[in-house]
This record gives sequence, C-alpha cells and structure tokens, in this order.
Amino acid sequence: MTTITTSWQGRVDAVDWDTVRGELDSYGCALTGPLLSPGEAADIASLYPEVSRFRSTVDMARHRFGEGQYRYFARPLPDAVAELRAACWPHLLPIAREWADRTGKLQLVLSVELAKAIDELTLKDNPQDSSGQEETTPR
Repeated sequence: MTTITTSWQGRVDAVDWDTVRGELDSYGCALTGPLLSPGEAADIASLYPEVSRFRSTVDMARHRFGEGQYRYFARPLPDAVAELRAACWPHLLPIAREWADRTGKLQLVLSVELAKAIDELTLKDNPQDSSGQEETTPR
C-alpha cells in the first residue's frame, strides 16, 4: 500500500467527492478545487523545459485537439504527482466502478484498477517509485 504524506492525503480527502461524482454524472467532468498551492504548482510547471523528465510530448494541433502541447511524465514521477495520484485512487475507483456498471464498459474500471494495483505492487518492491507502470497513463 502506498504511504502518503498527511498533507497530500488530507487535501484529497477534504474534496467534496459526492459533488465531484455528481458533476461527473451531470457534465462528464468535475473540479476538485485546488490541491496544490501556487508555489507547488509552479514547482511542477518549472519541470516542463526538462525534456528528459517526460516520456512523450503531444502536439495538440497535429491531432486537431486545438493548440499547444502537453507532456507525460517519465519515471520517477515528481513526489507531489505520485502522492496525489495515490491519494486519489480510493476516491476515483468507486466512481469508475459505478460508471462501468452503468455503461457496461468494463475496460474503464479495469484500466483504473490495473493502474492502481501496479502503483501499489511496485511501491512494495521499490518504495522510491510510487508506480510500476512503464508509462504514467495506461493506454
């Protein structure tokens, strides 16, 4: 099981997850409110120019998604990202299961459960890395 800093876990636990679930059901997306302070967000954003920190970069215009680009972090994830991700699993997994039940799309919940399980198994083997996936986002 992932050991999470009280600060990160507390921030995630303080989210109104019933509201998040309701907004996801109504709109297909939801906001949690800020989980990072402006300084913490700036620290993560400051990593963007370090190309070696990322496993891939997506040019949105190339795929007709709009303008700009985004990147997927390579391993190891920054501590804040890894710990927030682990803290969110217990809240997101029940939502994914509900959606899978309603839509009949079992692959949705399997993808989420697999990513969570890989995170937990790898942490047991390597406490320095909070996930065992080769990539940060299951494909």
